[in-house]
Amino acid sequence: MALVRGQPQFNVETDDKRSIGYEAGGRRVSIASIDTLGVIQADMNVTVTASRSVTINDTGEVLICNSSTPIVITIDSDTTVGWAGSNSISICRLGVGSAAFAAGAGVTIHGDLFIPARYGSKEIVRTGTNEWSVVSSNRFDHRWDEVFVIHGQSNADGRGVSDGTSGLPSAKVALYDKTENIRIASEPAGAIGTGWVNNNPGGATPSPLYGFPVAMGKCVSALTGITPLLVPCAIGSTTFYQWSLPAQQKDMTTLFGAMHARADNVKIESRSPVFVLFGHESGPAITESLTTGVYKNQYAGCLHRMWDDIRSYFPSAPILYAQLSTCNVGATATYHRHAGQAMCDVEDKGSPGTVTTLSGTLSMTALGTNATNTISFSGNVIRMIGDGTTALGFRVDTPAVQSGHKYRVRIRSVGTGIIKLTSGATEIFANFSAGYWTWIFDSVGTTFTIYRTSGATDLTITLEGIDEITSLSYLNAHMIVTHDVPRNASPDDIHVSTAGHKEVGRRFALAYAQHVLGLPGIDGTGPRLVSVTSTDSTHTNVKFSQALAAAKSGEENYSDGTNSLFRVYDGGAEKSVSSVAIDGSDATALIITHASCSGVRVVTYGDRAGQDAQWRKGVVYNTTTPLPLPAPMFGPVISA
Repeated sequence: MALVRGQPQFNVETDDKRSIGYEAGGRRVSIASIDTLGVIQADMNVTVTASRSVTINDTGEVLICNSSTPIVITIDSDTTVGWAGSNSISICRLGVGSAAFAAGAGVTIHGDLFIPARYGSKEIVRTGTNEWSVVSSNRFDHRWDEVFVIHGQSNADGRGVSDGTSGLPSAKVALYDKTENIRIASEPAGAIGTGWVNNNPGGATPSPLYGFPVAMGKCVSALTGITPLLVPCAIGSTTFYQWSLPAQQKDMTTLFGAMHARADNVKIESRSPVFVLFGHESGPAITESLTTGVYKNQYAGCLHRMWDDIRSYFPSAPILYAQLSTCNVGATATYHRHAGQAMCDVEDKGSPGTVTTLSGTLSMTALGTNATNTISFSGNVIRMIGDGTTALGFRVDTPAVQSGHKYRVRIRSVGTGIIKLTSGATEIFANFSAGYWTWIFDSVGTTFTIYRTSGATDLTITLEGIDEITSLSYLNAHMIVTHDVPRNASPDDIHVSTAGHKEVGRRFALAYAQHVLGLPGIDGTGPRLVSVTSTDSTHTNVKFSQALAAAKSGEENYSDGTNSLFRVYDGGAEKSVSSVAIDGSDATALIITHASCSGVRVVTYGDRAGQDAQWRKGVVYNTTTPLPLPAPMFGPVISA
C-alpha cells in the first residue's frame, strides 16, 4: 500500500528510530524508517555473484547478477520458501556472465527465463500455487501512483560518469523513456530516442549518463511506498527562452510541447504531475550593487513564466526545483549566487503576496521612428518594422505605475531579435524567438520602455498584462539546495557527478514527501535565511530557520580552506572576515566578525569557486544526522 496525496498520515517515534505511515480503516500502516533513508538506494538492489535460490526476503527486490560466469536464480516451491499471495522477483544482468531464472522441483515458470544481453532485466510474478509467469522484459506492466516530469538542462538530463552500480534497474520505479515506452527505470533515464528533439548536450560528455531521477524514484518508493513514474524531458545546453510555449500545443519538435505531450500521455486522472526542474544557470541578464545591496535579474521572471505556462495546462502541479550546483570559476560562481538569490525569492513562502492587475487603456508613444523604421499600434498589439539595426521601440505611460514599486509585464512576441525593457537603470536583454515572456522589475518613475535593438525587421509584441506585485513567492514551488554536491572532474566540472546525483535524488524525494504529501517528521527543506542584522560596527548576525551544525574541521569560518563563503561589504568595499561562528545564545544564528563598517553593510554567501569531484567546503548545514541539508546561497542582502 502507498501513501497518496490527502491521505491522513502520521509519524511514529520510538527509542531507536522514526517511521512514517498512514491511517486506513482505523489502522496505522508503517511504510518506512526515516532514519535509514540514507541507505535506501543501496538496500533496494541485492547483488548476486553466484547461482542461488530465491528467499522470501527477495520479494519486490532487483537481484543484480554480477559475475563473469553464468548465474541461475532458482524459484523453489511454495512449501519450501513459504510463498503466499502475490510475489514478484526481478533480476538484472550486470556482469558478462549470463543470467536466467530456473524452476525448482514442483514449480512451473511460464515464459522465456533467459536474459540474453548484458544490462537486460526480467521480472516474474507468482500467479498461483507453484505457478509463476514472466511479466516483463524491461517493460513496466504495473500502474504508477505519481508522475514526476523532469525538465531542465544537462544536469537534469544526467552527465554523471557511471560507477557500474548506480542507476541500475528498479522494479519499484517506472520510466517513460524517450522512445515513448514505459519500462522499469534505469539510468541513463534521459537517453535520446527516435523522434525526440535533437539533444544538444553541454560540457565534455556527449550524451546522457547517470542522473538523479532513478535515485529520486528509489527514495520516493522506499520512503512512501508509492510507485513513481519518471518522465525525463530535459535537454542539455538549453535556455529558458527555448522552453517557452510553442505556437501549437504538444508540438513534439519543441521542448515545452514535448514535455506537455508526454506529461499528458501518462498523467493520473484528476491529478497534475509533479514537475521537477534542475538547471537553467544561463540566459537571463544579472546586475547587482554591492554598495546599495540592490540586485536585478530576470531569473524570477523566467521561472514565473515557465511555471505559469505549466500551470496553464496542469493547474495544481506541484513544482520542485534545485538551486544550482557550484563551479570552479569564480566569476561563474558569483553568477550562480545571483541566480540562487532569485531562486530563494520565488520559493513558496505561504503567500504569493498581493497581485493587482493594472486596468484601463495604456498610453504608448513610438520612439526612434523614421522613414524606414515604423511602429503601428492596435490596442495592446504593437508592430515594429525597421532595418534590423536601428533602435526602435515604444514607451508605456500609465498613472497606475509608481516609482519604487514592483511590476510584472507579460508579453507575447512574434519574430526574432534583441529586445530590451528599461525603467530608469533597470534593463534586461533577451534573445527572443516567437514565444511568451515575463519581465519583473522595480519601477523608476511612472513609465517603462521596450526597445527592439537589433536583429529583427518585422516584430510584433502583444502586451498581455501588467501587474503590480508585492512578492516574488510562487505557491507550491519548493526549492532544494545543491551548491554543495560534487561534480565531475575537470574539464567536465560543470556537471554533477554520480555521487552528487544520488544526493540530489534523495533531497528531491524528501522535498516531495514534505511538501507534496505533507508527511510529518520529514525535513525536505533545510535551513533558510531569516535575517541579516548589524549588531555593532564589527559584528553581523545571520539568522536561519533551523539549528546549525558547526563548521567542519579544516573549514573554520565556513571557508573553502582559505576564504569564508560569507563576504561583508561596507559601501561597496569588501571587509576582511576574521571569524564566523554559531551564536552562543542562538543555535540558529551565526556571528560574523569582520573589519569595521560605517556605511551600508551588505552580506553575501556562497559565491566562491567550488572544488571538483568532492563535496564543497565551507557550507552551512543543519544538524540533521547522518545526512544534513545545506543552507542556500544568498545575497546581496542589506544588513538591518
